[in-house]
Amino acid sequence: MEKKKVVYQITRKKYRLVEVETEEQEELIKELNRDFEREDKRQKALRARYLSLEQMTENVGDTVADDSPDAEEIFIEKEHDSETKTLIHNAMQFLTARQREILIKSFWEGKTVREIGEESRLHYTTVSESYHAAIKKLKKVLQNTPTNRP
Repeated sequence: MEKKKVVYQITRKKYRLVEVETEEQEELIKELNRDFEREDKRQKALRARYLSLEQMTENVGDTVADDSPDAEEIFIEKEHDSETKTLIHNAMQFLTARQREILIKSFWEGKTVREIGEESRLHYTTVSESYHAAIKKLKKVLQNTPTNRP
């Protein structure tokens, strides 16, 4: 290949003609230019996000609204979680031992029906049927359970 001149981008507004001797060198410079363009786009996006955050704080004033829950909301949420856990624990007492085991492995251990079947040495369809029967029974029990919440 004869010597060839290729444009090499140094900064956003500065370019330089570079003389290359092989196609590999030419491809390398083109790749460097693409990298520069990608980085430039990324920097522009970061600047835009930064500026939009600045504009948000200017519109709101010096303070940004705090959406985090206050102590009372946290207490109420914890109390609700505690009540829910108690209800579920009581409802699970109406299930068979196999159904409880399947639900625990599914929900708390994150296992699939097939994995539970392999562990329990049961066919996955048996596990699936037990799983669905347990869910159905839990729904029925929980619907018939009175709650203190409005």
